[in-house]
Amino acid sequence: MPRTAKPHFIIAVDFGGSRTKIIYQHRSDQPQLLTMPPEAFIATEESLEQYGRTPAGQMSRMQGLTSFCWVQLLDKKGEPDETKIGAVGHLGAQIALYNTLNVAKNEKALYKLLGAVWVVQQTLIGEGYKIPDDFGVAVQCLLPPDEASFVDDFKARVESAFAEGFMTPTGMVQPQLWGFECKPEGLGVARSFLVNYPEYRDATVFMLGHRNATAVLIRDGKPKTFKTSELGFKACLDMLHGAHGVSTERLMEVAFEARMKDDFYPYYRVTSYSDPDLKEKAGRELCREFSKANHAYYARLKNWIEDILSDDKLICI
Repeated sequence: MPRTAKPHFIIAVDFGGSRTKIIYQHRSDQPQLLTMPPEAFIATEESLEQYGRTPAGQMSRMQGLTSFCWVQLLDKKGEPDETKIGAVGHLGAQIALYNTLNVAKNEKALYKLLGAVWVVQQTLIGEGYKIPDDFGVAVQCLLPPDEASFVDDFKARVESAFAEGFMTPTGMVQPQLWGFECKPEGLGVARSFLVNYPEYRDATVFMLGHRNATAVLIRDGKPKTFKTSELGFKACLDMLHGAHGVSTERLMEVAFEARMKDDFYPYYRVTSYSDPDLKEKAGRELCREFSKANHAYYARLKNWIEDILSDDKLICI
């Protein structure tokens, strides 16, 4: 395809632990947002076929692109590589049947990125845009600061996948990579702080995510140092270890709902008991256990923040 003045769309991806956040923009339209579950799992053709035949798999196909998303890389001969099939998002979670998030983000990020590119291409086609299989796309993404050393390797893998093409549920695609930029998580927030508060030349910006907590140390008006820890909110949820049959993911939703409503009922509703008395007892116990875990988590997070700030007296947000 002849190279045009602009890529067909740009895409920015945050490989978050709670959701994969995707902002995309067609070259003649406004930015749009979509999200996908955060999982990515190395699957096999057999596992895809088996799940696709189940009622849940058939329902996933009907629910839309983000519910049945997979990509397959090619081998050196240009043939589909049976060992490099990535089930992404909802499909990955259903096939894996266990938590796939305890893996470095960059390791699964390639499949998430390619899956997101395919979903956006198909979404734009569904909206009436003409997007060929060799469409042009510019990519931006985020990785945790402690994975910054893998950026060059990740870029090489992205460039190779785009150049060779990859398989998707709708067939082969071979996009043109117009640009690739990968930045550490937190950089955008730090830069926004500097724009809004230019009088603070030295500061530390803390950000709390699902899996990580990140600190950006600003010196002389510029982001200088990134520090990260595995003290995202998931660290609090993991303390309960699936108490009363409630998964970590479900507990997160319940905890926020209960806090917003100032009521223990969401804990009651989510427990696995059918007997009303047992259900109420379990709900109240789960509420108390979460409160204890939250206080313990707060203490750990506070110690980490104080440790980072121990050497400097700076503005902190």
